[in-house]
Amino acid sequence: MSNVMTPSQQIRKIHGLLHHTGLTHSKIDIIYNAYGVEHVTDMTSDERDDFIQRLRALLRQKKVQEASPELRKKRSIVLRILSRIGVYDSTEPGCEYVAFDWKRVNAYLSDKRIAGKLLYEMNIEELEECARKLRSVERKQKKAIEEAELKKDYESWLARNN
Repeated sequence: MSNVMTPSQQIRKIHGLLHHTGLTHSKIDIIYNAYGVEHVTDMTSDERDDFIQRLRALLRQKKVQEASPELRKKRSIVLRILSRIGVYDSTEPGCEYVAFDWKRVNAYLSDKRIAGKLLYEMNIEELEECARKLRSVERKQKKAIEEAELKKDYESWLARNN
């Protein structure tokens, strides 16, 4: 990233991110001290890149934590449907626990036919639309399973009666 942004662009980016985090000056000073500097201009380019990444992660975490109860409920609905269709949980044979595979979830939801976004990037309306699409996928899966079972039963019946 340092070869993409000039030092002045990095500093502007850091100041913008700091503003959005809402950190107090005393907390910002503590962060600077952790890097062993008095101000962002004293950091190396790599340190500024690292600081930018940490601030972005902090903003993502803050966004997730500040989600309204309604938004969290909609996310939960989407995750339950993903679990039912086999995307959210990946229980391996012989495994005693359910492992939640976020890479699979993110890849699945990022598909433009499903949502085109990651779960935490969606608003309430987008989550409702995503849930609608996922329910459709779930219905199609159930229908395919029922048809396969009917075909198997029919073939079994034919084998017994011929």
